Amino acid sequence: GEGVVEMNVDLLPSASSRGGGGDNRRRRTEEMEIAAVLTNLLLPHVVDRSALCVIPGKYVWRLAVDVLVLTCDGNVVDVCALAIRAAVRSTVLPLVTPVAKAGVDSGGGGVGSGGSAVGTTTGRVSDDFIVDGDIAKASIPPGAEHCPVLVTVFVLDKERGGSVFIVDARSDEELCSATRISVSIDPGGNICGIYKHGSAPSLRDEGNYSGSLQVGRLVDVTELAASASKSLLEMVDGV
Repeated sequence: GEGVVEMNVDLLPSASSRGGGGDNRRRRTEEMEIAAVLTNLLLPHVVDRSALCVIPGKYVWRLAVDVLVLTCDGNVVDVCALAIRAAVRSTVLPLVTPVAKAGVDSGGGGVGSGGSAVGTTTGRVSDDFIVDGDIAKASIPPGAEHCPVLVTVFVLDKERGGSVFIVDARSDEELCSATRISVSIDPGGNICGIYKHGSAPSLRDEGNYSGSLQVGRLVDVTELAASASKSLLEMVDGV
């Protein structure tokens, strides 16, 4: 079995980058879009879910990630990803040890004196486990050290052709962009996923970045994202 990682995103009215904080429907749409990006690009790689299994088929760890955005001046997805990464890497799970119970296997044990069957004692995992309260034995969730970062590249079209790429955009720069691409990159420099915002018909309204992007330009976007992620990781991890 595998462990479970759940996520919920909430934006305060003052944090919404659309609608001036007064449109609940628009804010909920933005919450769903942020959650969709993080669910696709970050959650599958945030921890090693297979290592979160305590007793196969019975117990696993369930990690709940709650994101509350208080204010926003742009690039909220990347900031949320950084916050989740920091939270997971500072979370510690106690040492959990499954309890083995003794059982008697009466088959193939041979015959002892007096003609009685001799059983062999085997260890089987019960439904019980011991949680160690020693904080020194606790550890971060397995795989958290490889949690990626997100870099969103905003594409601004020029009047005379061509385009400009911006990372860590402010709110006014976001509104001027034709489209945006989020790239998930782990500390090893590997691309874990790419997400183009605003491709769903239900999201084609102001500020949802439903513009197209040529395939050849995607290479430029990912190269810029990879370069920016390296600088970002050096800043947050100090390596």
